Amino acid sequence: MLSFETERRLKNYLVAVAEGEGVLERLRQRLCEIRDFAPCMAFQRLDRCANDYLTSIQLLNFLRDNCVYSVTENECFRLLRFFDSDEDGRLSYSDFNQLLLPCEDNCLRQITLDRHACRVARYENLPLDIERGISGIIEREVELLRRLDGLKREMEIRYDFSPYAAFKNSS
Repeated sequence: MLSFETERRLKNYLVAVAEGEGVLERLRQRLCEIRDFAPCMAFQRLDRCANDYLTSIQLLNFLRDNCVYSVTENECFRLLRFFDSDEDGRLSYSDFNQLLLPCEDNCLRQITLDRHACRVARYENLPLDIERGISGIIEREVELLRRLDGLKREMEIRYDFSPYAAFKNSS
């Protein structure tokens, strides 16, 4: 049985997940509403080496190109691991789409995927609104990971917390 304080911390964690994902979904939808945004072009923009995958260093370089200095390489790696479906330590194109495309609006997601994409040269940037949209999503994902880590730590130090106890308490 969880104490009142542990239940409160668990609730705070779950609320933070829901609110953070809601904000991210709106950012993703806003990015996809830009008519010039095509995920293939965005992937090419970040994949400067044309390896057909992204590394944490490439994510970090993209953020630095867009004047985002608050994110570390380690945080980029953690984000990459979160979206890395085959656990090979890099993001494939489909993993990248999971990061950037809406989860709740399948119609907008499909329209965005069907857009014509031009080739992006190695040192070419995308339009500024698209660059900012992508970097904003990545930065917000990292901020959410940070917040959830702190809330998780607060919960785990409680004497009565365990995943089993939390699950048992909810049923």
